[in-house]
Amino acid sequence: MRLQRALLIGLAFAGLAGCANRNFGLPQSREEFVKVYKDGGLFRNAEHYTINRPKAAVVADLNQFAAKCLNVRVTTTIRQGYATDRSTATYHPRMVEAKGGITSLTVQETYRDKPEQGHPPGGLYSLVADTSARGGQTQLDIYHAGRTAIAKSVKSWAEGDKANCPRF
Repeated sequence: MRLQRALLIGLAFAGLAGCANRNFGLPQSREEFVKVYKDGGLFRNAEHYTINRPKAAVVADLNQFAAKCLNVRVTTTIRQGYATDRSTATYHPRMVEAKGGITSLTVQETYRDKPEQGHPPGGLYSLVADTSARGGQTQLDIYHAGRTAIAKSVKSWAEGDKANCPRF
């Protein structure tokens, strides 16, 4: 009986240890993020546009403005009564080539400048903007987790508008 109890307790601890190493359903790659956000829904934005510019020009502008405007660190101060709490979020934009002739702008976020358990390498995915050629035009698909200001800027840059950087 004691042996059975010890085995059950051991299995329970092993199960809990396994949970501690899981990602709790967080997308771990660009592909997983797009799959989760593709259909939209609550806190899952999916926007689709046809841009009247060639893909090469769109990608060049997204690359230029992402490096200039999205590679930032934002510090937020929250005051509650006499207590003050500061948090930082660092945004990491990257241009990546994906399957099917897609070039993607991915934006990942890290908090407090350290990796967190369950987060993918490079931080949480918060926005993916896929570009693909459609004749002389470009299909732009933006998937994001409530990053409306960034999504609006990405669309403007894709259209050739040298818009200001988004406000964080």
